[in-house]
Amino acid sequence: MDCSKETLTSRMQRATHRCAPSAMRRWLPVGAFVAASLFLTAACDRGATDRFPGIQNVILVTLDTVRADHLGCYGRPGDPSPTIDRLAREGVKFEMAISQAAATPISHASIFSGLNPQGHGLRVIHAQTGYRLPDTVPTLATILQASGWNTAAFVSSFTVSERFGLQRGFDVFDTGLSAAPSQLMERKRKDFWGWDVASNQRRSDATTDKALEWLQGVQEPYFLWVHYWDPHDPRVLPPNDVMDRFPPSDGGIEPMRIAIYDSEIYFVDLQLQRLFAALEASGQADSTMIVLTADHGQGLGEHGWWLHRLLYQEQIHIPLIVKIPGGPSGVTVKELVRSIDIFPTVLQTLGLSRAPRHRWGGPSGARRRGSANAAPCLRGRAQSLRPELKRGSQTTER
Repeated sequence: MDCSKETLTSRMQRATHRCAPSAMRRWLPVGAFVAASLFLTAACDRGATDRFPGIQNVILVTLDTVRADHLGCYGRPGDPSPTIDRLAREGVKFEMAISQAAATPISHASIFSGLNPQGHGLRVIHAQTGYRLPDTVPTLATILQASGWNTAAFVSSFTVSERFGLQRGFDVFDTGLSAAPSQLMERKRKDFWGWDVASNQRRSDATTDKALEWLQGVQEPYFLWVHYWDPHDPRVLPPNDVMDRFPPSDGGIEPMRIAIYDSEIYFVDLQLQRLFAALEASGQADSTMIVLTADHGQGLGEHGWWLHRLLYQEQIHIPLIVKIPGGPSGVTVKELVRSIDIFPTVLQTLGLSRAPRHRWGGPSGARRRGSANAAPCLRGRAQSLRPELKRGSQTTER
């Protein structure tokens, strides 16, 4: 891992003293997403000093299509996410986290590899090439599995299935799909391919059931990835009592869409309550690092758009919360971070300072110019990122 870039962790410490709102304001008029490869440079302390020795397990939760501003801890009224809000109070919340892509498989590939899309090679959902994470790209799962960790993933949609290469490194990879992923993509019309979204997604309660069953028998250390799809679309709805908590503001179709979206987030939050309660009951909560984020946000009528896949702020501004046993709590970091920063942060926090070499040549850190390790910040003592963006050719990974 290239430690010449600061990690997510190193940003947490500085937030308790001073923040850089100017850097955040410069980012807000996103426009072109600055080629999806902005990087901030800083010095970070090296080696095992960033390690938290009490961590036995890591749980990564990815919320599909959840924009930050629809969670309570990011300012949404109506108590839509009490469990996530509690996690934010007990850990570190990153106020301005940006996704590398507004499409599910592409964004997840960046989360797991620490690479921008042009670096990891998964760039599209369907094409002749570029729709699968290459086997040569190291991921959190492959590195932890090679380090002797038990690994499992319980995911909820076709878009994070084996078709996209996201299963590598997992001893258990459970999707709940109706058929083999290779059989699901079909031609809908001459120039358009798609899949049956309704029958190839799993509601968050069913996914949580599977994860809890696995947790009952797993030996530490383990890495668990739980992916929730519910807020992506209204094809599979929460129970009626959950829907009733979020009545639309009026009888129009647009308020109804937003009400459904909030109710789906709340239902996911209920499943997280079950997951975290099981950790506490088993005594593993005190030895488990939790990273919660989203793959991307969602257009809810802004810019005349009700989906995602674009680079407007509401579609790439995501929640990011990290809780570490023995780490800081109740901290908010207002500086810019990215979803690619998760990869080096987890590894350095565990004391795994380098990923294997891969096909792009040299240590993997040589191609991870965009990712930054936040481990020092989680400990609350490391140097911070420079609060301005690099300009000109240095801002774009080539």
